[in-house]
Amino acid sequence: MMHGKHSEPELGLSVAQADARVRLNRSVLAFLGLSLFVLVGGSASVAGETVYTGRHALKIPFDFKDEQIRQLRATEVVLMVSTDRGKSWKTASRAKPHDRQFRYNAAENGEYWFAVRMMNSQNQPVQPGVPQVGLKVTVDDVPPVLDLKVRELSPGRVELTWQAEDEALNVETLELQYREGADGEWMSLNSEGQSSGRLDIPVKTTGTIFVAARVSDQAKNEVTAEGQTSVSAGSDSPARSTEPDFTKPVAIIPGPTSSAVSNSGPIMPRIVMESSLEARPVPQTISQQMTSPVIVQPAHPPRHAAFPSGAKVLKSNAFNIGYSLDQIGPSGVGAVDLYITEDNGRSWFHYGSDPDRKSPFSVRVDQSGQFGFAIRARSGIGLSDDPPQPDQPPEIIILVDQTAPRPKLGSLNQGQGFTHSQVQFTWVLIDSDLPERPVMLLRAYSPTGPWEPISDWVENTGRFVWAVDQKIDRPIYIRIEARDLAGNIGKADSDQPLHIDLTRPTARIIDVETVTQ
Repeated sequence: MMHGKHSEPELGLSVAQADARVRLNRSVLAFLGLSLFVLVGGSASVAGETVYTGRHALKIPFDFKDEQIRQLRATEVVLMVSTDRGKSWKTASRAKPHDRQFRYNAAENGEYWFAVRMMNSQNQPVQPGVPQVGLKVTVDDVPPVLDLKVRELSPGRVELTWQAEDEALNVETLELQYREGADGEWMSLNSEGQSSGRLDIPVKTTGTIFVAARVSDQAKNEVTAEGQTSVSAGSDSPARSTEPDFTKPVAIIPGPTSSAVSNSGPIMPRIVMESSLEARPVPQTISQQMTSPVIVQPAHPPRHAAFPSGAKVLKSNAFNIGYSLDQIGPSGVGAVDLYITEDNGRSWFHYGSDPDRKSPFSVRVDQSGQFGFAIRARSGIGLSDDPPQPDQPPEIIILVDQTAPRPKLGSLNQGQGFTHSQVQFTWVLIDSDLPERPVMLLRAYSPTGPWEPISDWVENTGRFVWAVDQKIDRPIYIRIEARDLAGNIGKADSDQPLHIDLTRPTARIIDVETVTQ
C-alpha cells in the first residue's frame, strides 16, 4: 500500500458544456449543429483525441440545433461504431433527437471509433458518404504490470529496481517510496519519469527497509507493489574479505565522480553502469554530502529485448562452468582463477580459485541477473595471462532467472452471430526472457482441475480465439500458463466461471385461433 495523499479524477463519460463540442462532420454537421462530445475527469475531448476509460458502459451525449433539425425533418440519430479503425462501420445505437445521448456497452477491451448520422422520416441518412470520426475511445480494464525488487548490495547500500509495463502507461503517475524500519517516515523517490530503472539508496541504520510503488495507465487502472529487505548499517571500516570477493575489483573503468568519494564521508550512492542496455544513465553530480538515492539506468532490458549472443539462461543460481587447460608446462597448474562481471565487462571482480584445479568450476550467485565470466590459469611458478581488463567482453554470459512469468487474464467473451461458436481470450504477459511461444490456455469444470489444454503453446499476442467444437454442458474455468527460457512457469486462473452456450433456440407455430370481435 502506498502512503500519502492520492486523489483520482472522476472517471466516466458524461455531458459537457455546449461550448466543449466535438464536431463530427465539419462540412455537413456544421450546418446541422450536431456534435458528439465527452467529458472525462473534468476536461472535454476534441476531435481526433483518444479517450481512455476502464468502464465498458459508455454514455455518449450529442447536441443539435432544434430549428435545423426541423428543417431537415430528421426523426432519428444513429450512432455508428468501428472496431477496426474506420475500415468498417456498424450501427451501435439509435436515439430520438430529444434523447440527447446514446448508451453503448463495449463488449471487450479495445479501441472504438464513433460517428453519428441523422436519419429522415424515410429512414435515409441526411449526410451521405463514409461516416466521419467524432470520438475515439479506448476501453481498458487491465491494470499495468509492476515489478518491484529490493536487495542489500552491501552494508549501508540498498538497491531498488522497478519495471512498469502497459501499452498505455501513464508514467507520470509512477510513485516510489521507502522507509527505514516499521516506524520510519516514508520518503519519496524520484523515478525521473522512467518506467523502469534502479536506485542505489544509502542506509544509515541496521534493520529492515520497506519499499512501495504505484502507477496507473491512461484509463486510471492502478497497480501497487511492495517489498522489503534486511540491511546492516554502513561502516567506514573495510569489510571482511570473503569468497566470492566482490568488494575488490581487479579491473574497473574509473568514473568522472570517483574523486568526489572520500573515506571520511558518508556512504555514497554508486552509479552502476550497464553498457549492455539501450538506455543511458541519467547524469548525476555526486558530492561528499549527498545521502539521497541516485538514479541509474534501467535494470532490465526493454520489452522483447534480445539476449546477448550465446548467452545461457538458467533457472538455478548454482551451476558448473566447464573449462579446459592447454599448454601446461613442467611446473604444472598452480591455480585456476574465475572472474565475474555484472555489467558486461565494464568492471571485473575475482570470484575465486578452483580448489582441485579440475573442470568444472562450481559457481553460486546470490540473486537473479546477468553474469559474465572469464577464466585464467596460473603455472606452478606463477605465470599467467593478465586478468580481464575494463570493457573486455566476458567469455560466457549466464542469465539466472528464478522468477516465474506473471500472466494476467483479461476479458473472456463468446462471439455473437456467425462467431457464436468462438470464444476470445485476452491476456497481458510481460517478461524479459520469453520463448517464441510462451503461452498455453487450459480449461476445467472445477477451479481445482483437472485442467485440459485449449491450445498448444502459442505466441504472446495477447489474444487467442478458441473455436469451440464440442458441447460444453457446464460453466468452465480458464487458466493461462506462461513459461520463460529458464523453464519457470507461472499461471493465472479466472475468478469466475465462463458460461458457453452454443444452442440456438427455435420457435414454431402450433395453432391458430379466431378471435371474436
